[in-house]
Amino acid sequence: MSGPNRTNIPSLTRWGVSAPAELLYRLLATSGPLPEVALAHALELPLKAVRAGLDELHGLGAADPGPDPRRKSGRTWHGSPVETVVRTLRERQALIAKARYHLRRQLSCMDIIDPPEAALQAARPIYGVPAARARLAELVSAERREHLAMNPESAFSAATAKAGVPASRAALQRGVTTWTLGVPASDQDQSESHTQDLPGYGLQYRELPHQPIKMMIMDRTTAFLPLNPAINFSAGVWEISTPLVVEQLVSFFMQHWSRAIEPSRQDWAPPRILSPRERAIVGLLATGATDAAVAARLNLSVRTIAYTLRDLMEHYGVQTRVQLGHVLGAQSIHSGPEPATNGEENS
Repeated sequence: MSGPNRTNIPSLTRWGVSAPAELLYRLLATSGPLPEVALAHALELPLKAVRAGLDELHGLGAADPGPDPRRKSGRTWHGSPVETVVRTLRERQALIAKARYHLRRQLSCMDIIDPPEAALQAARPIYGVPAARARLAELVSAERREHLAMNPESAFSAATAKAGVPASRAALQRGVTTWTLGVPASDQDQSESHTQDLPGYGLQYRELPHQPIKMMIMDRTTAFLPLNPAINFSAGVWEISTPLVVEQLVSFFMQHWSRAIEPSRQDWAPPRILSPRERAIVGLLATGATDAAVAARLNLSVRTIAYTLRDLMEHYGVQTRVQLGHVLGAQSIHSGPEPATNGEENS
């Protein structure tokens, strides 16, 4: 937008826009392009809230950021024409109505018969992967009791697995009971090296040949279902918090859990707490040092280096040092005391 838009701006909250996002849009539409810091100052909002509101507007096509996010004042944002925004919101409202119809059918197919209309109206649509991930991270970080997940995907990318593991591990370490239903992995799956340590923290995992839908339930209070079941969460999610519906979704999950089986994990070894010597040896070898150089650095014999690595390879069931490096790099290695550099066993 080249300058301030003087057109009357109707209330955007009637179409589901949050109050902070509407305030931001009104300011951009009347004042012209502004950086994030100036928006936060003018509206007396925290910068985090401003960025969340701008992301919401950006997802609606109501605002566009400038090209450089490294400026101290943040990106300069431009508001879209009012007519364009209103037309987009009206179209989205029609899509939401259609999506709610499909949600009713979707719940009915899951034996949640004829959910009350109030439950459907209370379901909150979250559009797009970034917004869904942000909301999921917020809910998972607040979990204190239980996390249920149903995953119909037979393959996950390494990036997807790597991004989700830290939050899952943190929840398990907080004592959150975590039950995951999956399907047998295909040859394209790249998640194993990132997730194989989670059972050691208490993850309960079972499989069925097929999962009917992708679903997550946090603390039996909030559930995520896909806006479009055909593409899982790619289009976004329904956030459902109506107790009756969530209770029935939990029952649906448990019915499938009772029929699922735990896959054999004979090839899995739990995370190992490395001793100071093991950490020192592995760390130096990872820098490219030879066995002889490591032995001299740590005042050990070359034979001790070989014995230590052989023991680690036997524990993790790998055949080469390269394989061992991949396993240790993928798992959480708990640090002990600082490794000693001399005075250790010289066998």
